[in-house]
Amino acid sequence: MRKIIFLLIMLNLNLKHFDIQLKGDGANFNLKSASYVGAGKHIDQQITLNHQGKNTKSTQMINNVADSKAVATCNGRIVINRGSSKADASLSNKNLSLGDYVTFNAKPELEIYNDDVSCSHGATISRLSKSELFYLTSRGVPPAQAKNMMARGFLNNAVSGALQENSIQRLESYFAKI
Repeated sequence: MRKIIFLLIMLNLNLKHFDIQLKGDGANFNLKSASYVGAGKHIDQQITLNHQGKNTKSTQMINNVADSKAVATCNGRIVINRGSSKADASLSNKNLSLGDYVTFNAKPELEIYNDDVSCSHGATISRLSKSELFYLTSRGVPPAQAKNMMARGFLNNAVSGALQENSIQRLESYFAKI
């Protein structure tokens, strides 16, 4: 069994295209992505994950945070081929808006050619919670710091696991600059 853990910390990148092939029986792929898209910036994530073996497993967790006038696109596509029985695949794309005029384009896709599989996919888009911001500011946290804390927490949620310590350090050092 081959197991691959892939972690992305994307800060100020424009286009990321990934084409992943799970060719061997029992192949396993785990993608965790945390992206911050600065004000007026754009990110385009195109991810195709192709299951070609039996008993393959893939998990994708993609969290994006975008500031005012930013655009974040995530097209995640899972393909389960005819001979890929017992495939297990999931894709989660969560997006959080920090400002006004943010555009999220989320398109999770499943293309299944086998009946003996377990697959799920979904996408969510939301804004910062005004009640949570109020809670933090009413306890003396400045509004910009409260916004920053909530965005960091949202992204840190996506990078738990094997590479968590290194990835959180990178996120924390980046958020210290904004």
